[in-house]
Amino acid sequence: MAALQAAQEAQQRAAADQQALQEAITALAELLAAAEEPDAPQEEPDTSQEEPPSTPSPSEGEQGPGGASALSDAAQLAEDQAAVSEAELRVLEAEHALAAATIVAPIAGTVAAVDVTTGAAADSSATITVVAPGAITVTAEVSESELRSLAVGTAAKVRAAGTAESVSGEVVSIGLIPDTSSGSARYPVVVGVAEPPANAAGGASADVSFLLGEATEVLTVPNSAITLTADGGTVRVLTGGEVETTPVTLGVVGSERTEILDGLSAGDLVVLADLGADLPTSDAGPTGGGPIRGGDFTGGFGGPPPGFG
Repeated sequence: MAALQAAQEAQQRAAADQQALQEAITALAELLAAAEEPDAPQEEPDTSQEEPPSTPSPSEGEQGPGGASALSDAAQLAEDQAAVSEAELRVLEAEHALAAATIVAPIAGTVAAVDVTTGAAADSSATITVVAPGAITVTAEVSESELRSLAVGTAAKVRAAGTAESVSGEVVSIGLIPDTSSGSARYPVVVGVAEPPANAAGGASADVSFLLGEATEVLTVPNSAITLTADGGTVRVLTGGEVETTPVTLGVVGSERTEILDGLSAGDLVVLADLGADLPTSDAGPTGGGPIRGGDFTGGFGGPPPGFG
């Protein structure tokens, strides 16, 4: 409300300054028109000796009453123009403040709760709850490096706790005030889901993945075959009955498979993690294997993919 009132007052001051400027322009125009009218001729008394008519110098003409008044009105006109420009600037600043004070909900619905009060300082923990049939929002926390890859409109996949299927969504807002309670800065990112799963409940947890890249007809391996390293990753390849650790260059990372840019060829056998197998002993070799295959692939980030070690 304060920003709206400031904008209205600034607009009123600008209107008053513009009116004063218009009146000054009209008065100046009338004065200049009167100054251009020739003076009525006056009779000169007879003298015994005729003197040649004197021509007033330009300086004398400029110092006349009409010239001084014109200069004064021109100065007033310049002052009024500066006042109007200053008033227009105040209006622009007030309009920007009003726009910044406007909060837009990511979905259409009814405000159910407001966790802020008038005059109180609002931080990242302050929330306004909007209830709407069908649509939901999910708030994810991301690091500063991950935040640079996101923008409003970025596609996302949301999997509610207790479900196996993911639903589509998109980023609707990005918070600029980090939460540092965990020791590192985490920024809130709100994802809107137009068609949530039937069992989605308020306050429930969910896994969120953001679509940052997409690749088609590329070489991929299951995420459980990859071990992350400082330089990228390694994959254990089964060759001639022996397992060799091969460094690989990773591309787009998805929730189940990862693109391999370099280090493997189609048809190589890679060793996968067998989550149902017993823990190996000192003399037990690795088990499990599977061929690499190509195909359509999408990926992003949402925490380390399952199976990464």
